[in-house]
Amino acid sequence: MGRLAIGESILKLEERLEQMATHDALTNLLNRRTLYASAQTELNRSVREKQPAKPDHA
Repeated sequence: MGRLAIGESILKLEERLEQMATHDALTNLLNRRTLYASAQTELNRSVREKQPAKPDHA
């Protein structure tokens, strides 16, 4: 296995680890920690910009 293939394998494993760390294994929805972090980021943005918070899909 060449260096490029090993590097690609590492990147795929890192992506899988990120998915496992941020999503519920049963439902594949964002887990509570990630959901709260996203909500906090959006609230901080709304305060900084003096605009009401809005969902991403709006």
